[in-house]
Amino acid sequence: MATITDITTTAQQIHATEQQIADARTARDRAAITRLNKAHKALTATLQQQTIAALGSGVDADTLRVQVWAARDGKTTTPANLEQTIVDTLHQLAAESGAWVSLTRLRNALPTTYTRDAVDTALRNLDRKRAVDIAPESNMRMMTDADRAAALWIGGQDRHLIATC
Repeated sequence: MATITDITTTAQQIHATEQQIADARTARDRAAITRLNKAHKALTATLQQQTIAALGSGVDADTLRVQVWAARDGKTTTPANLEQTIVDTLHQLAAESGAWVSLTRLRNALPTTYTRDAVDTALRNLDRKRAVDIAPESNMRMMTDADRAAALWIGGQDRHLIATC
């Protein structure tokens, strides 16, 4: 059975191989490119098999997705740490407990080590756990392009504001 650690390790190996392929292309080393492309294909197949096995054994799909994308981007994170980072950042930004904060402000305040996909997944998890409320902005005229870009799609609508419960 594949664990999240196994999957993360494979994803990191894929990321490293992709960097080596780019270096080989720069050096125009055709033999290295061919060898690395074969290794990349094998690692990708292994990742797919590990993912299917993990999902079949009951691993949470959202948790798995966050780990794989973070590892593929060469970043390390855990969903629990990211969720706690989001809550801590939200507490710092809110004028008082339960105050609404725009997702634009929250995203700008989060460390850049987290991918957009990882943050979106963590926000959805927090919303599901009822640790935060995420709501749409009712006054659409006040919204900027940045506010629209920072929105999170939940329940068939864009949501722009977040508050702790």
